[in-house]
Amino acid sequence: MTVMTQTDRELVITRVFDAPRELVFDAFLDPKNIARWWGPRGFRNTIHEMDPRPGGVWRYTMHGPDGTDYPNKIIYDEIVRPERISYGHGDDKVFPMFHATISLEETAGGTKVTLYILCNSAEEREEFVKFGAVEGGEQNLQRLGEHLAVSRGAFTISRTFDAPRGLVFKAWTEREHLMHWWGPAAMTMELLTADIRPGGTMHYSMRSPDGQEMWGKWAIRDVVVPERLVWINSFSDAEGNVTRAPFAPEFPLEVLSVVTLDEHDGKTTLTMQGVPLNPTEAERKLFDAFHASMQMGWGATLDKLDAHLSTRS
Repeated sequence: MTVMTQTDRELVITRVFDAPRELVFDAFLDPKNIARWWGPRGFRNTIHEMDPRPGGVWRYTMHGPDGTDYPNKIIYDEIVRPERISYGHGDDKVFPMFHATISLEETAGGTKVTLYILCNSAEEREEFVKFGAVEGGEQNLQRLGEHLAVSRGAFTISRTFDAPRGLVFKAWTEREHLMHWWGPAAMTMELLTADIRPGGTMHYSMRSPDGQEMWGKWAIRDVVVPERLVWINSFSDAEGNVTRAPFAPEFPLEVLSVVTLDEHDGKTTLTMQGVPLNPTEAERKLFDAFHASMQMGWGATLDKLDAHLSTRS
């Protein structure tokens, strides 16, 4: 849950993460980590410099889903590991637009993160809210939660494809590509819905050679072109309702799934991670026990993707 309150000049956003405080603290100060989750949904980051110490500067450009670039500059005021980070935030034209403090507190449920945003005046706070600061702050912490979830014991598989990142991303997000490769080997796919955007859904059925049919569903959380796709994966019925796995009733109902794409020398390395959402202890253990079979199943699926990309490169 994300909780937001506001006073005359201040916005306060709070969220509890199921992760140790040191891990959460590092997620804010490691440039490789923070580039993966910082900002509202759909945004990606280019980090130009990051010097996380009092007086140090963090310069980065946020790239919006519509292609607009937003230059940012942060100057750190205070860093107290692992309790607190405070800084001024703005750009080279207007600095500071506001001051922020990130407080981290150990709780029974993990780590409570509170983001305090202090504007220069009540009028500036109102403009900040109109600009989408509340929704952006909430989405920022949601993305941090997803990043933390898959960084701790997630199922992981990686593959390098001889194809540019833009093409691999399209293969994961466009209907004309997904129809040709998604799903286990030897199964045919019928794609009912492919609305690949934050808040969208992919709903599909898969049929085995002996006529058995399974339904699946993606609930899309984040789409960062061309580097990241986040969704909740589940089995479903023909109407799109979430159902239990037909092969194991105690398999987790929902799995948070993250695909990250990195390009080097014209080739693309794909890393796919999955972690159960709110599992019982029995569900978590069963998911862990399935890692080996998931490696085989996902390996066969990525083989199909590789073959498909080779016809399109």
